[in-house]
Amino acid sequence: MFGNPRFNLTCCLLILISALQYTHEFTAIPTSIRTSKRIVRKNTKTKYIASKTFHEKIMITIPNDHDHTFLSLAIDPASASAIASKLYPAAMIGTIGELYFRTRKEMESPRGSVVGYTAQIITIILSIPMIAVAKNAPGVQSFLEVDWLHFIETFLFWASIHVQTMSFRQAVLAVERKEPLPKSVISYRPMAINTIFLFLTAFILATAHYQYDATTWQNTPLFGGYLTPPTPNESIAHLPGELSYTTWIFHWSMVIDYLVMLLYMWRWGDVDCTGNEKWKSFALMNILSCVINGVVIINHFHRDRLVVLKVIHPLLVFIGSIVTMVGSFAVARANGWSVFGGTDRMKTVGQGFSSLLLEAKENSNGVVRTVKDWDNSYTLASVLVGAVFSYFSLFLVA
Repeated sequence: MFGNPRFNLTCCLLILISALQYTHEFTAIPTSIRTSKRIVRKNTKTKYIASKTFHEKIMITIPNDHDHTFLSLAIDPASASAIASKLYPAAMIGTIGELYFRTRKEMESPRGSVVGYTAQIITIILSIPMIAVAKNAPGVQSFLEVDWLHFIETFLFWASIHVQTMSFRQAVLAVERKEPLPKSVISYRPMAINTIFLFLTAFILATAHYQYDATTWQNTPLFGGYLTPPTPNESIAHLPGELSYTTWIFHWSMVIDYLVMLLYMWRWGDVDCTGNEKWKSFALMNILSCVINGVVIINHFHRDRLVVLKVIHPLLVFIGSIVTMVGSFAVARANGWSVFGGTDRMKTVGQGFSSLLLEAKENSNGVVRTVKDWDNSYTLASVLVGAVFSYFSLFLVA
């Protein structure tokens, strides 16, 4: 089906039509963003005023080197929500487009990474009702205030990124060590089973926390509060919207995984692996996702009160999704993918990933690298480093 030229052309047309539709809707956003210029002295410093409540506006002043003026940008939460409500759905265009190219044989993406990216999309979809339910709970103004539900969302995102990272890592290390390809490279099954197990674990945890006190479930502490280490400054222990120690762990571990994934994604483009230099460009394009993670962490330090970041985040998500979709198209196109089916350029046998995959499939015994599908040592190292960062994060909450 995926090799059918009419199917490929139809998918591209649907993506284009969706993009035009969301572009039209975004231009009609009724925002109350206002700009005004005012003259200041040359030595005046940029001021940044953070709102103390969720209903106040946030003011940012940006210096202008030409006429020594400042551009004041006032954004209220309603306007930020209106912008985000358009940009987040629009970002799914690029996300689905990238998934389409990742599943192409010409892209030569490890099968396990495709499973992880699919799980990431599923998590995005699941987060929509999770956030809506949390915000509609009595006495809740921010999704972060329901810490156990935020933990479930973070855990699912971490699981999807972690699966992608391990898939690229196993593939690159196997090639560099001249070992047979691991199962996660040539089959969807190993990482699919692991991902299903992690999602079921998250479902069980969510059910347990909800049933702990169904009447005031939004106030249930994550794991009963037993996993939060003591800190010298106990005054920050119960601020509304503050992340628990365990939630911070998986946030930081996810950041670490993403950086490691980009490293191995870059090496996946080496001659010994795929020999496709476009993989390195694709890795660089994904750096914007690291910036997005940084924006999320900064806003978490401020307990989700920086309204301007609620505009910057969806904007970066939208731009990043389009950029990475283009990058995935470039990788597949470099190997001969065509919207009309077939390939314009076939790799010669004995070159890069194609020969490795051919060798694995032609092996009459079906022997592949007999290692555990889940790299326990890497997972433990990632979580432990995240735990260290998480402990210091408890002192940085504003």
